[in-house]
Amino acid sequence: MGIVKSGIAQGFSGKVGNMVFSQHEDRETTVSLAPAPSTKAPTTDQLSTRQDTSVCTAFVRPLAEFAKIGFRLQGKLERQTGYNAMLSYVRKNALTGIYPNRIVDVSGVLMTRGNMRPPEDAAVQLTGSGLAFSWNPEIKVEGLHFSDQVVMMAYFPELKMARYMIGGAQRHAGKDVLMLTGIKQGYAAAVYLSFITDNREAISDSVYLGQFIW
Repeated sequence: MGIVKSGIAQGFSGKVGNMVFSQHEDRETTVSLAPAPSTKAPTTDQLSTRQDTSVCTAFVRPLAEFAKIGFRLQGKLERQTGYNAMLSYVRKNALTGIYPNRIVDVSGVLMTRGNMRPPEDAAVQLTGSGLAFSWNPEIKVEGLHFSDQVVMMAYFPELKMARYMIGGAQRHAGKDVLMLTGIKQGYAAAVYLSFITDNREAISDSVYLGQFIW
């Protein structure tokens, strides 16, 4: 893989002939050779790898916009976009089952990734209008601040959609509500909670709080 320093290809993402150009969040453009097509029948391992790619991509796609914030800091560490950082995490940590029945285990997913302390004593209850979250509002640990804001996520795998709020109530409030009105009922939502600083320069790993039928 090479780095494009100048020229018309700088800043371009896409495929030209057998060359693949990729634009990264740090504005660096890399170029690599596209894999050559094979005439051999794929092996079981290759088919399993393809299914892993398909399953993970389908899971993360509805989270593309959210990942720009939820995995932005992790992406910077890995020199890739937040979306690709989340995709990589899901693939490495949340896949389960044996081919051809590979699936994403929602309990192994992180919706946000960072180095802040995760929420403590987090809980959630389903209400008639959405999800009522609560957490420990104490800020006795160094690095925590009363103005840290809650990040609430309800992910609906079957509906291929997510309802979330970035920058909800401040830490000291100890509670907030994520409204689910307008979402088709009767489907399971995987629920997560995390914190982000007011300036968006730090974020915690998310805490998985279970699944609820909306």
